[in-house]
Amino acid sequence: MRKEYTPEEILAAWERNEDFYGRCDNMEKIRLYQEVKADLIKLMEHCEEVLLVDGFDPKIREKHALLWIDFHPAAILDKEETAMLATIIRKTDGMVISAIEGHVRISLDIKNIWDD
Repeated sequence: MRKEYTPEEILAAWERNEDFYGRCDNMEKIRLYQEVKADLIKLMEHCEEVLLVDGFDPKIREKHALLWIDFHPAAILDKEETAMLATIIRKTDGMVISAIEGHVRISLDIKNIWDD
């Protein structure tokens, strides 16, 4: 049986990771995070279907960083917007698509922000 987690429960689990403490940042991955975030903001400025761009900035307690973009529940993207989103997704290390509180969220993972 699959358990349904609320966004608050997921955030709490993510913040509980007490075993990791970053000491040596991976500048390539931090630059990638900043680039993906800027690209998501550009997409939001270009696409009326985007409701929000947000994320968890790199923290010393987290090995990975997370960004997300929220769309209307029945978002229609044109060819240019689709290409922009596909390019952004290809830059990241992982993606989750979910339905949250009346909108669709695409969460993008940038892994290994910290080398140590």
